Amino acid sequence: MSDELKFAIATAQHAGEMLKKSFRKDVGERPKGLRDVVTKADFSSQKFITGEIRRNFPKHDILGEESGALKDEIDTGKSAKWLVDPLDGTVNYVAGIPAYCVSIALARGGEPKVGVIYDPTLGEMFYAERNRGAYLNGKRIFVTERPLRHSLIGMSFSKNFEKTMRMLDVVKKLQQQVRRFRSFGSTSLEAAYVACGRTAAYVNPSSTPWDFAAAKVIVEEAGGVTGDARGKPWQFGSTSVVAANSKETLSVISKAFLAAEKKG
Repeated sequence: MSDELKFAIATAQHAGEMLKKSFRKDVGERPKGLRDVVTKADFSSQKFITGEIRRNFPKHDILGEESGALKDEIDTGKSAKWLVDPLDGTVNYVAGIPAYCVSIALARGGEPKVGVIYDPTLGEMFYAERNRGAYLNGKRIFVTERPLRHSLIGMSFSKNFEKTMRMLDVVKKLQQQVRRFRSFGSTSLEAAYVACGRTAAYVNPSSTPWDFAAAKVIVEEAGGVTGDARGKPWQFGSTSVVAANSKETLSVISKAFLAAEKKG
């Protein structure tokens, strides 16, 4: 286990426990764009993680959800960049729903190399680094080999009306090919569930680099594949994400998405 991975695990766990202590208390909710919110917990977690990174890796760059950085500020040529989602699932957190997590990734040359996702409610630590496998609380994990018709698919619905309608069309097209659909409200957690075999795939039509970078490493090291909703390779600038247990599943989802997009 590299020093970077050890650091990310310890930092994510500490930040997650901070979130857990504030959960269902005065979270300091305030509006953040259209139908979105941010809390004091988001900023506290971000501040802690950023401080730890700067103290331990002063030459590394940081991109965090609450840091004010924009997607077009990502310099993929930098040697090392940390991507941080200090509280993925803020809407759940505000509502008192225990489905949220901390996501920390380290990228080099524009490619995520280390990924950690911590769910403080269940005490589940998902982590991976390139070419060393994916783990959940120290145990190796793998994607499911169950047929798609016997599997669950996770989905997120955008706050954007058109994208939500498109996802409903995707659901219609996939309805007869899968067992059921699930939506938990946390991109990082839902992708991690693909990695450990709980679901066969996850699709989000509106994502950000900080809530999927860690998941990308974990899913791929668990034997899965990732891409955008159109079936192209996922990159920092991708606006949609898919995590799947196989190339075949990714193809099924991307075809459904493209058909829904064409209809719209």
